[in-house]
Amino acid sequence: MAEIENILARQKRWSGQKPRDKKYAQARKTDDVHYLESYGLNLFQPLCPNSHEAFSQGDGGELKDKTAKNGRYIPAKMKSLLSSSALAVNIFEYWHQRLSKGEDVEPLLQALKSLGYDLKEIKSIHFEKQFPIIDTKDASLRDDFPKDPNIDIVIEGLDFVLAIESKFTEPYGSHVFSIRDAYISKDNDVRSSFELSFPQLYAFATGAGLAFKRLDWPQLTKHFLGLENSCEDIYKKKYQLALFWYKEPKAPRTQSDKPQKMDDEIGEFSNIAEIKDKFSATTYQDFFEALKTTCCGLSEHDEYITYLRDRYFPQNN
Repeated sequence: MAEIENILARQKRWSGQKPRDKKYAQARKTDDVHYLESYGLNLFQPLCPNSHEAFSQGDGGELKDKTAKNGRYIPAKMKSLLSSSALAVNIFEYWHQRLSKGEDVEPLLQALKSLGYDLKEIKSIHFEKQFPIIDTKDASLRDDFPKDPNIDIVIEGLDFVLAIESKFTEPYGSHVFSIRDAYISKDNDVRSSFELSFPQLYAFATGAGLAFKRLDWPQLTKHFLGLENSCEDIYKKKYQLALFWYKEPKAPRTQSDKPQKMDDEIGEFSNIAEIKDKFSATTYQDFFEALKTTCCGLSEHDEYITYLRDRYFPQNN
């Protein structure tokens, strides 16, 4: 896990003497922990009320500490220096708040367009938005599908939805991916729709996908089912699902090939026929480079760009 160790070391250097979560440190019997005292210390700017509500209502335990049944203390996820949600918030909440105040978000739009995303304008930015996989009135399916998946960032134009899944250190951990039987083997409307709308993706979910170790394709598959069910029928909009992931450079003096494996798995997933035109992947490094270019010469964005560069992208100097 050399990549995670390198990312964590970089985040600890950035965080310096910011106070850590004392309860977590006590439980771990060390002060050298990657959870901060509060999630606010982990953010470029405070969450606005709408974003706070979105994360509070989400399923990920992002903002509130918890106590497990066995009494174990579980800190809020967004306190972690390795939080992919904090990474997403630190990049996109800035533009969300500007948009809410009627301020210019053209640099974000142009950065996305330069990377091939088909947005003509930005009308709204949301965190943790749900696109239901099933008809919410169909109570018979709720036992198999009790929760609708949350998409990390949703950027909407007049007739287009860009849904973004954010990954930070997740590709560098140990994973065995599979999708629940309710999606692939049970006799229900979701399985039928899945097999009918995405036959090759369905075949992938029961075959080649089981060998993947880096790309969380079950999560992406659920997002496709939700977007397909909701966007064109309910919102009357076209959609694209994007994966934004943090590509850590290969660690020196290691044989790790995890970033390359992630690239390879993305390539294989992207070639599935029904999703070719509806899925894309972008590294956060490339996205930051595009943002840095579109913000160049606009001094109002200097503090924001400097924060992102110093914390996440020192190699992009």
